[in-house]
Amino acid sequence: MVNLPLFTTTATDELCKEVAKKSHGVCFLMFSHGKDSLCAWLQLRKYFQRIIPFHCASIPGYRFATEYLNYIETVLDTRILRLMGEDLKMALVHHVYQETPWDCDDIDTTFNVPDYTKLDVLEYLRMKFNLPRAWCAVGISQNDSIDRLISCRKTGGKNESHRTFYPCFDWPREELLTALWNSGLEVAPEYKYTKRSMGGVPSATYNKVMMAHFPQDWELAKKWYPLAEVKNIREAMNS
Repeated sequence: MVNLPLFTTTATDELCKEVAKKSHGVCFLMFSHGKDSLCAWLQLRKYFQRIIPFHCASIPGYRFATEYLNYIETVLDTRILRLMGEDLKMALVHHVYQETPWDCDDIDTTFNVPDYTKLDVLEYLRMKFNLPRAWCAVGISQNDSIDRLISCRKTGGKNESHRTFYPCFDWPREELLTALWNSGLEVAPEYKYTKRSMGGVPSATYNKVMMAHFPQDWELAKKWYPLAEVKNIREAMNS
């Protein structure tokens, strides 16, 4: 049994009730597999009859992410749609960490995918499920940055034009962590070594963690981005 959060705030309570009414009790969830998106999912279960989660992978096939998504699917008895994130497309077309001009030419000729954004993904899902007015929840906290704090306070944790909202946007970090602990759910495995979920385009912040603890996934990352390891070397030289 999964325990739902006991904590809420007036702002997030009213926000979720408002969106549930507008969205007829159905919403999408952009599930990054991080702690904020997991807490958002738990919060949504108090207000929505149907939640449709989807995961946009920056590198498809990461073992640590796939195994965790499979675990959450089993425990919450809900399929998580697997999609390709727009940041993978953008990184490849801009030749991020690519090795030779020939690699870049191959990308330009064979990876001919139109540019798209998260909003395009949402529109695709609305058409796929025939839910043209459905809103999408995102696990975002106003405490992540000053800009996000200002934005969330100004908008009340929602974007009317995009039909997106943030179910836990004003929760103190301690309450968010308490909700996850009390839920009985495991958090993503990388939280043993980092403070954030991993899964984006390779960065020096997380490359060493992947090399040490997820070597199979590090090898996969280098197949997509052959020069990712150079970033580590450069960081070491500058330190």
